[in-house]
Amino acid sequence: MDDRLPDILEECLERLSAGVSVEDCLASFPDQRGDLEQPLRAAAQLSGLPRPAMPASTRASLEARMLALAAARRAAPAPPSPATPIASVRPFWRSFDLAAALAGILRALGY
Repeated sequence: MDDRLPDILEECLERLSAGVSVEDCLASFPDQRGDLEQPLRAAAQLSGLPRPAMPASTRASLEARMLALAAARRAAPAPPSPATPIASVRPFWRSFDLAAALAGILRALGY
C-alpha cells in the first residue's frame, strides 16, 4: 500500500467538496486510481444526501474515536508476507485503511 494514500485521499476529498469531479481527482493520481476510485465515488454520492442533525460533542467524540482507531491500526505490526504469489494479490479493502477513509469522508462532509 502506498504510504501517501491517506493524504492523497484527504486531498481528493477536499477537492470534491470544492466542486472538482471524481474523474479529475483520479486523473491527478493515476497510480493510485485503483485505491481511490471506490471511496471517492462513495463520497460523491454521500455528499448529495441530507445531513442529519448531530450535536457537536457527539461529532467530536466520533471523530476522535475513528482517528484513534486509525492510528492504532497504523501502529500495529504488518502481517507476514503471503507464502504464495496468488495469496499476495489482495483485494482493495484488505489494504485500505477504512477507518481513516471514513474519518476523511466524514470530515469532508462536515460531520
